[in-house]
Amino acid sequence: MCARIPANASVLIVERVTGDRFVQVVRGMCGRPAAEVDRKGSGDVAPEAEVRRLVERVRAAGRVPVVLGAEPGQVSPYGTASQVLGLVTRQDERSLTEAPNGTWTLRMNVWMAVA
Repeated sequence: MCARIPANASVLIVERVTGDRFVQVVRGMCGRPAAEVDRKGSGDVAPEAEVRRLVERVRAAGRVPVVLGAEPGQVSPYGTASQVLGLVTRQDERSLTEAPNGTWTLRMNVWMAVA
């Protein structure tokens, strides 16, 4: 995922779960500025007008705006959607409270558009 984000990018994450999971990853592991866009009470995805406003602010600062979300439709209004992470793994059931007695599937998808 980090290799796909341009070096001079600033990342806007438009979806709640993706923001919860990946803001610190993008900052710490990819070394790119990143922020979760305020959803302004509109559910799990930020309003398009707010994202577009921030895309223009990123451009004005001389950086490349990159938009991340969990589904292609969340990022496609801002550019061509491409999947940059598709992870399917197993997760321990009660790893912090007692010995695990089973696992469940964990899926993480991240889609990107360069705006």
